[in-house]
Amino acid sequence: LIGWQGFRIEEALVNQTHLDKDSAVLKVDIVVNSTIEAQADVKVIINGKTFNQNLALKKGLNHVQSAVNIAQPTFWWSHDRGTPFLYNVDVLVEKTENHAVGQVNTEFTSPIGMGVAFDKKTLRIGLRTLELVTEKDVHGESFYFKLNGFPIFIKGANYIPQHFFQERVVKQDNIKTVENAIAANMNMLRVWGGGIYETDDFYNACDEKGLLVWQDFMYACAMYPGDADFLENAKLEAIEQVKRLNTHPSIALWCGNNEINEAWHNWGWQPRYNPDQKEIIWKAYQDVFMKILPEAVQQFSNKTNYWESSPRFGRYNDKSYTEGDNHDWFVWHDEKPFEHFEERMPRFMSEYGFQSFPDWQTIESFSDSTDWALESKVMLQHQKHPKGNALIKKYADKAFKQPKTFKDFVYISQLIQAEGIRMAVEAQRRAKPYCMGTLYWQFNDVWQVASWSSIDNFGRWKALHYAVREAYAGVLVSAKIEKDKVKIHVINDSLNEIKGQLRVESLDFTGRMIFSDVKSITVRADTSEEFYNVSFDKLLNKVENKNSIYLKLSFLENGQTVASSVRYLVPPKDLNLKKGVIFKEVEKVENGFLFKIQSPTLLKSVYLSSNTEGWFDHNYFDLLPNETRTILFKTTAQLDDVLKGFSIKSLVETY
Repeated sequence: LIGWQGFRIEEALVNQTHLDKDSAVLKVDIVVNSTIEAQADVKVIINGKTFNQNLALKKGLNHVQSAVNIAQPTFWWSHDRGTPFLYNVDVLVEKTENHAVGQVNTEFTSPIGMGVAFDKKTLRIGLRTLELVTEKDVHGESFYFKLNGFPIFIKGANYIPQHFFQERVVKQDNIKTVENAIAANMNMLRVWGGGIYETDDFYNACDEKGLLVWQDFMYACAMYPGDADFLENAKLEAIEQVKRLNTHPSIALWCGNNEINEAWHNWGWQPRYNPDQKEIIWKAYQDVFMKILPEAVQQFSNKTNYWESSPRFGRYNDKSYTEGDNHDWFVWHDEKPFEHFEERMPRFMSEYGFQSFPDWQTIESFSDSTDWALESKVMLQHQKHPKGNALIKKYADKAFKQPKTFKDFVYISQLIQAEGIRMAVEAQRRAKPYCMGTLYWQFNDVWQVASWSSIDNFGRWKALHYAVREAYAGVLVSAKIEKDKVKIHVINDSLNEIKGQLRVESLDFTGRMIFSDVKSITVRADTSEEFYNVSFDKLLNKVENKNSIYLKLSFLENGQTVASSVRYLVPPKDLNLKKGVIFKEVEKVENGFLFKIQSPTLLKSVYLSSNTEGWFDHNYFDLLPNETRTILFKTTAQLDDVLKGFSIKSLVETY
């Protein structure tokens, strides 16, 4: 209940009607609810500059419109393209009979019968153009976002609610969520339609930190009623939410629903109904998703695009690879190999994924040693896909040797998830501009569970989150292995051309150089291009055992490594790995501890862990022979406590 008298600002909507480098034109729509008839100043103050109207307000609702011009505007950008600059907007309504026009009264509405009528609403806005481009082309139809006139390759994930009990999610949780996305080089989260419309804190954090949002309306995987009461409810909900999020520059798209179009046409639902019922059900779909929702977006959003259903076509429809967005679940649901992601390329991959178990500390939070088996009752309780645990093991067995313990299996489950999604991400980025986005399923967890997430319920990064941080880097060196050849791409997502050297090396696991070549290249702005093609024979240079060889690929600019990656010519189970880590030293720093490690031989997927709460800035990485790696463990714990539970292991220790 809100008690007030005098003036109350019910709404303040800011719509950008024009934007270029010289000027921005804004239309500010204000609804003032008044209990009195009075002269009042209605002011819009943007970064200290005041636009004022003096009006006679009547009792009831007053609709006021103000035009605002900003010279040489500063644009809002996603964090990977520039600065997410925000303008502060204050909307004030103040009675003028008792003081000079233009004088700001800082008192809010006082108890009845006292004070001066006054109200204020504060907004933060970003000036940008942002559109979804769907144009016919030789392949089918494009699907990409254009920010401030420039196409942008989308890198991100699907986001679900943070907790079963939403009142437990506080502002800092939302900030941390956005920070975790940006730390992994993401520029978008998709707020999935099976969850919730997020709180203002979430969208404010996205605005401030430069993270785009694909916003679903909250409809998913079901057909909805079409009676008059439901349709009116749907209309009011849409208007309320679109208005609420109108001023957020991070909102890139409003999407009608998750997978309902695909479900109705491909999931075998229609045979349950007779022709008349099917007609009623489909008409309800059309009323909600082709009429009510797009009309709300068109009328009340800040020129945000609307997309009816994600995906437009089901995964068994070939058009899903030539137009629209794609939910490609062939790897998980149909058990295709990860190479499928390299063979079938969509225009925009908005959902796909693979499961793993959460961090070991998270598993300990809901189990004890008697539960540590793949098919134990507790592990199955914490797995909500009927074949989930079996599928993880099936894929792990293809790529890895049998682990010694269940704890080792949990570690390997994360490695297989990370490798599969990394393969997909790199393939999609190599295919730019045919493919212009990738949003894997899923970013976070709502409870302690084996799932598709890259961050578990306690906020602990899995191997996948570390892997996509590398795969989503602005400059990426990516290798595709085709039979007995390696094709090497350099991807540049920035708006600037870069020049440097592409270095291609093959070495054995002791660090002995077998092959080395350097090529000077120019990588055009915002492109993906193949720069190098080399045979296994050349890389092996008469070395017969490719099981002890790794490729080191680097792009250097002015002698400094800008991007690098390590790749192998055989699956992990066939690598001739040796033990050899040397723990060198630990150093106390302001926000935790630095650990330095080294090994005389290559170590695959080095994993550092501690029983104390904290975060390693690098983990699940390949330690190259004789390389010293320094890893920050960010924690508030004392050194003795950290060291008691500290351990380092690599893949070879699990066999």
